[in-house]
Amino acid sequence: MAAGTGAPGVAPLSDQALVFGMTWTRAQAEQMGADAQVLLLIRDDQNVLRLAGAVPSDTAPGEDLRAAATGAAETGRPVIHPAGNGRLAVAFALDLDGIAAVGAAEIPGQPDADGPGALRLLQWGMGGVEAFLRRANPGNAEALETAETVAETRASTGLALFLRALETPGFRDAARAAATDLAQALGAERVAVTRLPRMPGRARLVGLSHAAEFARASAATDGLRAAADEALDQGEALIWPPSDDAPALARHALEQLARQSGAGSAVAMPMGDPEDPWGALVAEFATVDGAATAAPTLALGADALAPLLDLKRMEDRWLPRRIWDAGVNGFATLFGPRALGWKFAVLVVLALIVAAATVTAPARVTADAELSADDRVLISAPFDGILAERLARSGEEVTRGQPLLLLDDRDLQLEHLRDTAALSQTRIERDTAAAAGDRASFAVLTAEMAEIEARLALTQARLEAGRMAAPFDGVITGDATDGRIGAPVARGEELMSVAPRQIRSVTLFVPDARIDRVAVGQAGLVRLAANPDRPMTFEITRITPVTETRDGANTFRVRASLTGPVLPDLTHGMQGAAKITTGRDLWVMSWGKPFVEDLRLALWSFWP
Repeated sequence: MAAGTGAPGVAPLSDQALVFGMTWTRAQAEQMGADAQVLLLIRDDQNVLRLAGAVPSDTAPGEDLRAAATGAAETGRPVIHPAGNGRLAVAFALDLDGIAAVGAAEIPGQPDADGPGALRLLQWGMGGVEAFLRRANPGNAEALETAETVAETRASTGLALFLRALETPGFRDAARAAATDLAQALGAERVAVTRLPRMPGRARLVGLSHAAEFARASAATDGLRAAADEALDQGEALIWPPSDDAPALARHALEQLARQSGAGSAVAMPMGDPEDPWGALVAEFATVDGAATAAPTLALGADALAPLLDLKRMEDRWLPRRIWDAGVNGFATLFGPRALGWKFAVLVVLALIVAAATVTAPARVTADAELSADDRVLISAPFDGILAERLARSGEEVTRGQPLLLLDDRDLQLEHLRDTAALSQTRIERDTAAAAGDRASFAVLTAEMAEIEARLALTQARLEAGRMAAPFDGVITGDATDGRIGAPVARGEELMSVAPRQIRSVTLFVPDARIDRVAVGQAGLVRLAANPDRPMTFEITRITPVTETRDGANTFRVRASLTGPVLPDLTHGMQGAAKITTGRDLWVMSWGKPFVEDLRLALWSFWP
């Protein structure tokens, strides 16, 4: 395999390199998260990259992981690409006069969202590999003691510092742990972490090395805060004593701090974004050149700690403070120079609120509707009898006088014939009595004739009533005679119903929770299921004071008359939906009032 390229090989490296590789990959896998695969390639004496360690160690690295490592070795650039099954692979090549080592990792996640963070962790871990390789090279033994080597290993120090602060719970404990680790790593006498408050004011001391507790207002802490304010005001890292080529910056507070504590040198530098610093780090050293030597590593630590400590601080806030900070941030975003989208969204919301509070709209009550007829006529049996024949069916149009039903009239016909014969016989007898001058018999027979004539008139009326006809031109809307031809019917029993052909009435079923908003004379619109795109107007004429259950809900039956043009081909019983205009109300309440009323009733019912 060519130097620095090709697929990872497996060949003996030095025992020191193998032990380091195994240790490094295990530690890096823990930092990368669960289910992480990590490998490390180190260049051997033949200028070939060899596998120094892998996690898991019992299986060979996957194809995607090897491809990422090969890509980084060949190009010398960081690699991020998808690895399939919702995973991603990252690789980073360490260039020390050529590709000296390659680290690669495969973790669950998406390249766009999780790739940069994973690569950053891997890059920090490669700082430890760089330090190992330099120490393993005897030619660099003297250089390791120089300030340049200290700067070259600052990535490893920054990673360890970041991880220690990340593992420490609590904002102030994490700040103290970071300050203590920095002091130990840099050989400082004292390191302080300060935070710049959101409101204008002095920097606040939040962490001090080797001190679990400290007085926030004392001569010692005042000096640290003054040095931090000095660096923050100028936006630059300050070192005392300054070098000959150092920029002309004020260092009075820093010098005073060093003289009060007896330190040989001191450094103060902002943390985080230079345009909007989070706080400042202040460090004191016993040696004169200690501050200048540790400044690069201190700068890396400041940049790594600022976002982490701010996250810890936000997690430790009380709920009222979180609400306050969210309001302040939202206010700053709303009136700041950026976030045009948020500004537009707020304007839209304000416009909706103003419209809801000022704009009115017709208030309506929705109800089920059914076409009906007020002047419908029932055809009922005029007397007890047998249904003989049905001459029309439900839904058919009929004309006035058209026969609809016939009752069996054979008994009536016999009775009519008998009474007719009796009337003739009685008339003959009366005439004979009149000829004989028998006045008494004449009177009796005259009375009998009147009785017989009355029976005949009644029989004739019943015969005519048994031939039931349509009272007017209309439509048969009801028929209760199916399967009853030849069956007995009782007097007054409803057999059919006839309604006018033109429908001018509609029945509304108003929910009982909305009936208080409905009154006679109110108008509205009805849309039928058969013609939903052609509404008809109506006016309420009567509200019945009786409820009935419809689809599991109590409703009031409300009668209304169609006032506008009536659609053709309407039939009785057609259903739809109606909206009754009850007045005007706020636009938001025109649709929200029913929900508010239902909610109030539900809350009241559950209230003890």
